[in-house]
Amino acid sequence: MIQFTETSKKVAGLPLYYVGNPCKRGHAGKRYVRGGACVECSSEKAQKWYRANLERGKDRARKWQAANPEWITRRY
Repeated sequence: MIQFTETSKKVAGLPLYYVGNPCKRGHAGKRYVRGGACVECSSEKAQKWYRANLERGKDRARKWQAANPEWITRRY
């Protein structure tokens, strides 16, 4: 993956970029342009929240699926 400067990655409109140096948890992967968060850390955080709030997560997913049926039919 190509390394970009702070301004060029925003101008390019890319959702992710690669820094090369690890985040505070040691992940040396991609980061989100918007906010600069580590992709792996964000994924771990979302999984942790989902496990801690299983019923809320399932309810949220059901509501989203009901509101967005075109995404469900297009995906499967």
